[in-house]
Amino acid sequence: MIAITMFLAFAVVTVGMISYAAVSLHDNGATVKSVAGLVFVILCALGFFSTAISDTILADGMVLTDFIWLSAFSAIFCLGGWGEMRRLERYGLERAALVAFIAYLLLTIGFTLLYVIR
Repeated sequence: MIAITMFLAFAVVTVGMISYAAVSLHDNGATVKSVAGLVFVILCALGFFSTAISDTILADGMVLTDFIWLSAFSAIFCLGGWGEMRRLERYGLERAALVAFIAYLLLTIGFTLLYVIR
């Protein structure tokens, strides 16, 4: 059950990364730099999503270190989204990204403590 829940949480991060990049592209205009940034974010998001699938749904067993790494990368992606939305003055999306960053940071800390205690 935790694997499916974590997969859904990582899928939300993937969709959020792509949507924040699309919002940034819309606000900045279609320049070569912003289109290349969108393509880069989409490629990173798809790589992250495939890793999340293989570590949660398709895995034979749950490995706690995979959850630690995926949660840490999710926190980094959310922090990047927060900074970009702050720069674009999209305050609702900025707050959503900040809340997601704090949630994934707490998940990372919790999984790390479970790993250390175990």
